[in-house]
Amino acid sequence: MKKSLIITGLIALGLVLLLMVLNYLSYTKKHSYWFTEAKNGGLEIAVTVTGEIVAENSVDVLAPSVVREEDNQQQQQSQQQGQRQYDRSQSRGQGGGTYIAGLTGGSSRSGSVFMMQQGSSRSGSEIRLAPLRITDLIPEGTIVKKGDYIGQLDRTEYSNTLKTYQEDLATLKDRLQLRILDSAVLLSGLRDDIKNQIFLISEAEMKFRNSKYEAPDILRKAEINLEKARMLLDQKQRSYVLRQAQTHQSILNLQFQIEQLEGTIERLEELLSEFTIRAPIDGMVIYKKDPLSNKRKVGSMVTPFDRVVATIPDLSSLQSKVYISEVDISKIDVGLPVEITLDAFPGKALKGTVEKIANIGETLPNSDSKVYEAIIRIEGTDPDLRPTMTTTNKIIVKTIENTVYIPVECLHSTPDSIPFVYTRSGLKQIVIPGDFNDKMVEIRKGLKPGTKVYLIEPERPESFRLAGKNLITEIREINRAKYQ
Repeated sequence: MKKSLIITGLIALGLVLLLMVLNYLSYTKKHSYWFTEAKNGGLEIAVTVTGEIVAENSVDVLAPSVVREEDNQQQQQSQQQGQRQYDRSQSRGQGGGTYIAGLTGGSSRSGSVFMMQQGSSRSGSEIRLAPLRITDLIPEGTIVKKGDYIGQLDRTEYSNTLKTYQEDLATLKDRLQLRILDSAVLLSGLRDDIKNQIFLISEAEMKFRNSKYEAPDILRKAEINLEKARMLLDQKQRSYVLRQAQTHQSILNLQFQIEQLEGTIERLEELLSEFTIRAPIDGMVIYKKDPLSNKRKVGSMVTPFDRVVATIPDLSSLQSKVYISEVDISKIDVGLPVEITLDAFPGKALKGTVEKIANIGETLPNSDSKVYEAIIRIEGTDPDLRPTMTTTNKIIVKTIENTVYIPVECLHSTPDSIPFVYTRSGLKQIVIPGDFNDKMVEIRKGLKPGTKVYLIEPERPESFRLAGKNLITEIREINRAKYQ
């Protein structure tokens, strides 16, 4: 009986010990992730940012600039200016006789005879820019050859304007031909009157000569008739010259209007041909982004101040454009090496170098913090790379050899900015941190390699004993120097 009780007690004790061991192992396993070990070795200080592949050089695919007809007052001013230029050329003797000779000769000539002479101005209307709508665009990423079709702009308004101008031009040309015919008939009649008056003078002269043997009053009458005939001839000749100048100027005005309208039509035809957008060089089509990073597509408006519809980049020289926060920008210098990976090709690793850093920060859309644009040159070429691909850029600031480091989350700070860590041995250990990256922080003083530290704040932090008070003075001097 006594022996059985002893055996039962030993079994119970064994079970209790087993439960205690299992509980301890379970507790240890459950809370093992709370701790990490301070390591010794090389620590790489780097800043990791996302970016986008861009081409170093690219050619813009532009929409044309657009003309609109000026109002009537401005047109009249242009016409007057052109007429003054023509008058000056006439006064210098530059071909001024061609038109007059055509009239005085009495012959019928075509409209080409009455074209503006050398020195005339044919500039069309003044240019006024207007927005244009994209009505068609080939898919982004399409490979094109020089001259290939890329897109189409809305030409409805300007096609209607061109049709109106062409109708106006036909009307003006009809008016010019009619004016030329009317002028020829009018001046021909005036010349006939002058010829008839010359015959009448000859007849009056003959009567005057035959009257010298007549009575004095008859002789005087014949003399008066001769003077009257001569005065009438002079009047007819002066009237002819004035009427000739008047019809000349009227035809010139019509000519000038035709020249101006022809110039406008020619410019509009050139512009309408440019509404069909074609590739300026060989390459890949990349859509243009507006200031809000929205890509231009079918239905987008192209403004006069930013006429870029798309770009064709040079794929032989690519860069990664990144934006670095103002917290990290002081660490970045031109020339630092960069390790680049692509979201599109996770297994592909590229090398690069920081080439350019903006001097002035900016605020990106939907963000309140300041960032600085930086350009990273990608070394070599790769046929898989395409503009707008997302990149992850690890900028290696420096590598610290033979130093102690721990995860960033292990480091805590008191209200008066004294850094410390919690150790597994129950210490609230004050430390002097150094450089850090996005995962690890260097510990310059206060912690030895292999020391177990908490990754998170322990359950009863007030029970930990403060250690390393001798470092507080040095930490405050470092902080004071940092903010001076």
